[in-house]
Amino acid sequence: MPHSITRYDFSPKDIERFGFKLYQLKANPLQCNNLPHFPEQTSIPHAHNFYEICIFLEAKGTHDIDFTPYPINSNAVHIIAPDSVHLIKATETSEGFIVAFSATFYEAFAYKEQSLAKFAFHDFQHNTPVVNLDAASANYIKNWLQNLIYDYTSAHTLSMSLFWSHLNLLLCHIHSIYKSSQPAILPIQSPKGNLLEKFKHLVELHYAENHQVQDYAKLLYVSPGQLNRVVKKMSGNTAINFIQDRIILEAKRLLSFSDMNNQEIAFQLRFSDPSYFTKIFKRKTTMTPNEFRAMMRSN
Repeated sequence: MPHSITRYDFSPKDIERFGFKLYQLKANPLQCNNLPHFPEQTSIPHAHNFYEICIFLEAKGTHDIDFTPYPINSNAVHIIAPDSVHLIKATETSEGFIVAFSATFYEAFAYKEQSLAKFAFHDFQHNTPVVNLDAASANYIKNWLQNLIYDYTSAHTLSMSLFWSHLNLLLCHIHSIYKSSQPAILPIQSPKGNLLEKFKHLVELHYAENHQVQDYAKLLYVSPGQLNRVVKKMSGNTAINFIQDRIILEAKRLLSFSDMNNQEIAFQLRFSDPSYFTKIFKRKTTMTPNEFRAMMRSN
C-alpha cells in the first residue's frame, strides 16, 4: 500500500528492554548535559509505535493530533497514543521535554493489577489529549523532571525499574488532574467499567472487519442491548459511535497519507459498498472523502 506517513518507531530491542526515552524539544537550548534533543523531525506529520508525553514549559504554537489542532500553551501536557498521526508546530523559543515509552515497557515492571487502561486519559479517541496545568501541578511536574533528568543522565543509573517508577508517578499525577477536571468519568474497576475497556480494546483490534455492535457483543458474551447500555452509561457515547469513529479515523489517515482511492479505502476497511462508506464518512465529517483529501492536501 503506497503510504507517505513518516514513522519513528522504537526498535524491537527498545520496545522489549529499553522502551523509555527522555528528550528535550528541538527548540530547547541544550541545557541538560547528556540529554539529547528528539532525533527526528517533529514538525511534519508522523506516527510511532510508542506513547509520547510532551511536557511544554514555556511554549507557544499548535499541535495537530489526528486531524485536530490543539494550541500549545505554557505549563501543559500533551499525550500521544501509538499510531496517532501528529506534528508539533512550536515557536523557536518554546521549551519542553518529550517522554517516550512503549506499552511493553510499562507492563514489564507493573504489578499484576496495574495497566495503562486504568488511567483516565487512556481513551485517546474520545477524550482530550491535552492537560493544562495549574501553578501547583506545573511546579510538581518541574520538580519531577529535575529528579528524572538527574537519574536519566547519571552514569551510575542503569535501573530501568527506576525509570518506570518515575514514569508511573507522572502518569498517576496526570490521571489525578484529568479526573478532577472531568468528574463524569467513572472508575473502570467495576464490572461495567471492565466491560467498557474490553469493548474499546476489541474495537481497536477489529474495527476494520467488525462494524456492528452485535459483532463485539458476541466476542464479549453479552447481548447487544447490554453492551449498548453499559457503553452509553459509562462513556456518554453509543457503542456504534465508538466503532464508526475508529473506522473514520483510519479512513482519514488513509485519505491523508496514502495514494489509495476511495474504493480501495472502502475495501481496506471492509465496506462491500463504497457508496455506503462515502455516506458514513460524510455523516461523520460533513465532507465527502474527496473533499476531505483535498482539504488536507491544500493545507
